[in-house]
Amino acid sequence: MSIGISDFHEGWIELRERRVRYIECGAGPPIMFAAGLGLSADFYKGNMAALARAGFRAITPDLPGFGKTHGPKLGTDVRMLAQHLSEFSKALNVNHAGWIGHSLGCQPILLIAGQHPELVRALILAGPTGGYGHRLSSQAKALASAAVHEPWRLLRAVIRDYLRLSPFSYLGTWIKAAKDDPISSAKRVKQRSLILVGTKDHVPRAEFLENLSRTLNADVIKLAGGNHGLPIDAQHQFDQAVISFFRAVFS
Repeated sequence: MSIGISDFHEGWIELRERRVRYIECGAGPPIMFAAGLGLSADFYKGNMAALARAGFRAITPDLPGFGKTHGPKLGTDVRMLAQHLSEFSKALNVNHAGWIGHSLGCQPILLIAGQHPELVRALILAGPTGGYGHRLSSQAKALASAAVHEPWRLLRAVIRDYLRLSPFSYLGTWIKAAKDDPISSAKRVKQRSLILVGTKDHVPRAEFLENLSRTLNADVIKLAGGNHGLPIDAQHQFDQAVISFFRAVFS
């Protein structure tokens, strides 16, 4: 089955007096994406198309301040991101969905899985962030290193999204997210979980990944050659791992 631009639906809903833009495609068990810092829903279109071809309904909203959804001028903390995503899911009547968090997007879905288990059937964390001291300086170095080695198609997608966001919203969200402890959130998660990380990704520390996987009782799959932009820079492997996991979950 071929999935083209015309097969994507762009919708808008209002949450707390904020117009929220989202895209979706496909039909079947619902899979929700929580985007990485500064990224719009469009970043995940290739992955969403792969899920649609595999018989899933893929849905991705723009987070506050990113893409086409307005947000607080000085950024959003993880608790507010989780609230935004859970209210979005409820507004679309999407329950017991599979969830995919990418980078910073992993942190709010861990909160949602613990606080609203009826919304989350299973979750995948791709390149999860957080969980160690001096996080901001360490992440800045790792992200700068990753940017040098990422493929042009990924950089083009990132640049497209970054050109339309406010640097204050970006930096504010990044700084506020550093105050969140994803390990603490993970202790409340009972759902089946999987962690995906690229072999070239130095943003999530090894000790953090080990602690997170142990807390969630989750496997860690390392995708050869993948960097922090895992959904694009290791797209084929990423899509295969995601589809295999969710087929098992929804079987």
